[in-house]
Amino acid sequence: MTSTPSAHVPGSTSLAPYIEMFAASFCFACMAATIHWLGESVHWSVVSFCRMFFSAVLLIALARARGIPILVIGPRAMWVRAGAGSLGMIGNFYALTHLPVSDATAIYHTMPVWVALLRRFAYGERLTFVQWACVLAAVGGVFITQEASPDRFSLGIAAALGGAFFFAIATIGMSFLGDHHPQTITIHFALFASAVSVVIMLVSLPGGASLMPPTPAIGFGLLIPAVLGSIAQVLMAGALGKGHNVTVVIVGLFQVVFAGIFDVLIWDRTFSLFKLLGIAIIVSSVAGMALFRRKHG
Repeated sequence: MTSTPSAHVPGSTSLAPYIEMFAASFCFACMAATIHWLGESVHWSVVSFCRMFFSAVLLIALARARGIPILVIGPRAMWVRAGAGSLGMIGNFYALTHLPVSDATAIYHTMPVWVALLRRFAYGERLTFVQWACVLAAVGGVFITQEASPDRFSLGIAAALGGAFFFAIATIGMSFLGDHHPQTITIHFALFASAVSVVIMLVSLPGGASLMPPTPAIGFGLLIPAVLGSIAQVLMAGALGKGHNVTVVIVGLFQVVFAGIFDVLIWDRTFSLFKLLGIAIIVSSVAGMALFRRKHG
């Protein structure tokens, strides 16, 4: 099927980028749910390694087929991006395997808040009253969510927040790598994160724990996050490349909705008023900050 030229021009009114981002959100939510399911049977560091290593394999194969360069030793900014992204990955995978999927996903989406704060203190960009209100509301939403789940691991909440913070650093680092193909950067990160995951496994695995999956189904399942994550990244890149990036990113917040649906349907979880309120505040704050940046540049 041939698309019209307007579908690929920034500022286009085509629905294509929104549909792609909606599909990417669903894939990311499925990946998060799969990681949570795997965490019930496999140590989280093993899940993390398999996600990054198999993603690297898939991306390298795709890059070679498309003639995209692969860098093992890149510029300093690429190493900073890989290092911060790896720390974010550690926090995110720990959170996804120790918290409900919707909690971990909602807290991960506080990343734009940390980007704004980092740019404020690193580059002196001033935050308006509205932006500060969004920052404080997002952080408050996290604490409201935690208060609504006293039986959850507080370390999981901290890991989720830390993951979002380090992913924010990695996001800012991308702005210094405009001369490199996005897939080249992603492959470098995936390879570095795979090495970091090996170290984490050696440090955190309980004594005598086996690296082998307990069942063939779990072994096959360890491949799924890499496949879903790769598909989601391709869809997201396509969506963001077609314009209206701010509103497209807001569509990406549907990932939190999908995660909540999976919590209910698969794990039979219920949502208290406080939990719903906390998640709603986080999502609204992030969406509000994005819309404010769109309006005021």
